[in-house]
Amino acid sequence: MKKSSKLLLILLSVVCLIIVLFKIVNVKKYTYKLKYDKYNLVIEEVHEHDSYYFEVKINKTVFPFRIKVKKGRKIINSIYYYKDNSFECILPIINNEIKTDMICLSDSTLYDYSYITTKDQKLDDFVSSITNYNLNNYKNTLSNKNTVSGINFYNSNIIKHNVYVSNYKGLVSNVKDNVFFTKDVYDNQLSVFVNNYYLTADYNELYEFNEFIIVNLNNNKSDYLKLYKDTRKENQYKLQITYNK
Repeated sequence: MKKSSKLLLILLSVVCLIIVLFKIVNVKKYTYKLKYDKYNLVIEEVHEHDSYYFEVKINKTVFPFRIKVKKGRKIINSIYYYKDNSFECILPIINNEIKTDMICLSDSTLYDYSYITTKDQKLDDFVSSITNYNLNNYKNTLSNKNTVSGINFYNSNIIKHNVYVSNYKGLVSNVKDNVFFTKDVYDNQLSVFVNNYYLTADYNELYEFNEFIIVNLNNNKSDYLKLYKDTRKENQYKLQITYNK
């Protein structure tokens, strides 16, 4: 690998490290307990920038899930819990409201209840007894299809989120096709998703890289970091940032 490519890789690692450290500094974690009937539940709540990550533990079973809601701490007020020979399920009540579908576990696989409805009559009866739960809020719909670079995005199922997929031309999302490369790139080893950013080397260069692209996944805007040699000093390089306004 050329010297500039090695420097670019080092720079990419440094940028990723800075983003990760920023994320760690902004993480707030809480542990608390709730009870449903005779069951004791332990909640691990992690506030990460603009979302919450939860792990709900019941004996040896762990239910992980992530959600975007209004900021707060210890925001799960109560949890509905169900278990039979086929399924084990929870429905968290967040800020006194139902914010997500019931989460069910079967054979080490997690399911939204809306995917397994009618599979277990006792479970269906339990869910129907929960006040304010509306199955229609969580059913998938194949309407509002948006096809980008051969990928079908069903936007009716994507609520307040953007979905990103890296491909051989750049980055595909349900809102925009980001084409970065003039040629097809199938061996993209210098790219990474870090928190709300996507970083990739500029593969338009044939043999060595001195530039990489940073995409802000919140607003879908891309900026460019370029490493260039300082002609005044031997073996010295400078970094130039170009903002896409």
